[in-house]
Amino acid sequence: MARNEEKAQAMLNRWWNMRKNLNRTPAKERPTTHHKIMQIPRINDCEKFRNAILKEINKKVCIIQNAGLGEHKIRELNDEINKLIKEKSSFEERIKELGGPDYKQQIKRMFEDDGDVLPGHGDYHYFGAAKDLPGVRELFQKKKPEPPKRSLIDIYRGLNMEDYYGVKENENQELLKSEQIVEERLKKEEIQNWINQNQDFILNYCKSNNPDIEEILQLIEIQANDDSDDENYNKTEQEQQNQQNKIKKKIEDMTEEEKYVEQKKQELLKKYLYANNDDDEQKQIKQNCVEDEDQHLVKELIEMNKIQ
Repeated sequence: MARNEEKAQAMLNRWWNMRKNLNRTPAKERPTTHHKIMQIPRINDCEKFRNAILKEINKKVCIIQNAGLGEHKIRELNDEINKLIKEKSSFEERIKELGGPDYKQQIKRMFEDDGDVLPGHGDYHYFGAAKDLPGVRELFQKKKPEPPKRSLIDIYRGLNMEDYYGVKENENQELLKSEQIVEERLKKEEIQNWINQNQDFILNYCKSNNPDIEEILQLIEIQANDDSDDENYNKTEQEQQNQQNKIKKKIEDMTEEEKYVEQKKQELLKKYLYANNDDDEQKQIKQNCVEDEDQHLVKELIEMNKIQ
């Protein structure tokens, strides 16, 4: 029994295949450029090419979902899909011109679920694994909106000044109570020590033998003021005395020539100080004398002119 390959090589079968191919019309090539697409005369051809493009797009979109294809293969597939989308758009435009349906109006964004478009990049779509390519992933990430700038007035409005300046940092009630108890105890001890050390002062200023706390506090204030005045007075006296001692010591250490120079210096200082500190009467007398001299000179000049 003959095999299938042997049957195909038989003369009758070869003649039958040749006759069948002669009756078959050759398949038309699909135009790819916009110019050639716009020259197609029949709507049926445009519809057929458009459907073929849709099948190719769906097939390649399924393939590009695989992230293991590699970066270069994914980029190549994504470019091919975008090229097919442009061809489909040209066919839809030609169909509309020939009186067919407006596919662009019916399906405005056919690949909205599968392909994402970057803002500001026209109609270039990214499908499947192309969205995770390096350099593309960062562009799809949405930036967090910057918080609005706050003015100083808004900042100060939200501040609690007591917390900001640390007024309430140590407001532990138990701690405050314990501090108050210790403070009162130390205050009483200091007052008692002062009373024991200043019995004579208390007897001189207080009328009663048992003064209360307010009277004792007033006495402490009086004594503190007296002590400060005495200290200031003692300081001034001591400073004057130290200055005089320094001058005396300086004079004693001088030679005779230095003493003579110092004496002349003091005389000149007294002279010029006295000249600068004249009374108003002396100044008036000097001014009157100058005026009299001027008048006398004027008279002499007049007489000399008359004689001439």
